[in-house]
Amino acid sequence: MSAADLAPPSERAQIARAAGIIMVGVILSRVLGLAREQVTATLFGTGDAVAAFTIADNVHTMLFDLVISGMMQAALVPVLSAYAAPAQREELRRIVGALLMLALLVVGGVVLVMELLAPWVVAGMTALGGGEQARGPETVELTIRLVRLILPAVLLLALSTILMSTLYALERFTQPSLSLAVRNAAIVAAALALGRSLGVASLVIGILAGAGLLALIQLSGLRDTMPRLNFGFSHPAIRRILLLYLPIFLGLFANTVALVIDRNLAWGVDEHALGAMRYATALNQMILGLVAAATSLAALPTLSRHFADGDEVAYQRTLATGLKLVTIMVVPATLGLAAIGWPAVALLFYHGATDLEGARAIWIALLGYLPGTFFAAFDQVLIFAYYAR
Repeated sequence: MSAADLAPPSERAQIARAAGIIMVGVILSRVLGLAREQVTATLFGTGDAVAAFTIADNVHTMLFDLVISGMMQAALVPVLSAYAAPAQREELRRIVGALLMLALLVVGGVVLVMELLAPWVVAGMTALGGGEQARGPETVELTIRLVRLILPAVLLLALSTILMSTLYALERFTQPSLSLAVRNAAIVAAALALGRSLGVASLVIGILAGAGLLALIQLSGLRDTMPRLNFGFSHPAIRRILLLYLPIFLGLFANTVALVIDRNLAWGVDEHALGAMRYATALNQMILGLVAAATSLAALPTLSRHFADGDEVAYQRTLATGLKLVTIMVVPATLGLAAIGWPAVALLFYHGATDLEGARAIWIALLGYLPGTFFAAFDQVLIFAYYAR
């Protein structure tokens, strides 16, 4: 009999229920994310405008990942979960308040510096691919303008991540799950309302609005545990969070270097490359978001508590349950998407400004991404299990 078979029905039900809530939120978010990419493909196609936006979006995503995004699963949720008991809520408020203040100072400062260095940042993202020679000075200037416009979203997302991690630690999954859908909805609404007048910059306006809404929704879930801003950066929990995050930061930095090289090559290799890769990624991430992310985030607080309590049997039992859930779902989902790849691409993206050549590029990119989905799904669960330790 396996460890998962020995899991108490209440624990299995708790993880399944939490995974279900997260999955509903992820479904809404991914559906709206696909709608966002579909609207983008229809309005702007796969050419230079989308290439400029993709570089700007990558800059904001890479910076967000480096400064705080990877901290949520690796450090924030596991550490904050130790202070989630009702008797420790006051201390949790102080810890979260100090984290928010630290983010305001550090992330805010980094954003200001990046605003000043935007032309050099864009050059670093495009030089190997030919820079101005590959796509012209107008596209480079547009990219610089979009980078400067999008960077404040990094600070808003950093604050949202801290609040979201607090809700996960308290096992309140509704606001974090559903708020991601609201963020994508804001981008879709901005593109539809402003796309004809502002062009691709409308997508950045939507990203800024969505990031602000994300923070407000998380705050609404913490009405009884509202953080208190303070400068208590020496608290043991904060020191532990930073210590846990150090190796993750180094790994993310290596990943950032790889992504910068990837964007450089895509910038110059083909007119459709960046747009096609963007839309194919949205389809591929649907599977990972629905299966691996939902299960992993649902199990993370429980895994953290079991390890903190020294209950290795319960820890292994919970991990086995998560791996079974992923196995049941990821295999048919990946094979199914491979089978209907071209009809899916044609249905979603072969409209408006996206021509046949662009649609074929999206399909080829999707087929290239799918084989890695199996490994990425299991890898995500195992990485989260390691974070819990």
